[in-house]
Amino acid sequence: MKHLLAFTFLLLLSVSLSAKEQSEQQPSGTMLAAIWLTSTEGDKIETYQKDGKWFGKLVASNSKDAPLGTTVLRNFVLIDGQWRGQVYSIKRDQEADGTIEPSLDTLVIDIPIAFFSITLNWHNEKSQRNKTE
Repeated sequence: MKHLLAFTFLLLLSVSLSAKEQSEQQPSGTMLAAIWLTSTEGDKIETYQKDGKWFGKLVASNSKDAPLGTTVLRNFVLIDGQWRGQVYSIKRDQEADGTIEPSLDTLVIDIPIAFFSITLNWHNEKSQRNKTE
């Protein structure tokens, strides 16, 4: 009986540690749900989940050429520990493949183009607000 209890305890402990390690390696999709400040034109992007995929739409901008409601992050899914989908450029009217590395404070968006890549850093609006208070 003692051996069964010890075995059960060790099994639960290893499962718990494995789940913790897994969650640290692959951030939860829920951290994507936020409003993000871009570095251009005072744009704000609201990210949300729909049909198991992540999207981001423009909810505020100082540019009159940027229509609010435009979906700029499209169909992002977690593949092999990396968020992959498409990024839409309103200015260029083009869509490109991209990856997102989320954290609580920042979305790092990498868009590979030919022989180089563009990296965007968007900051969580709540985190920015807390820093100024």
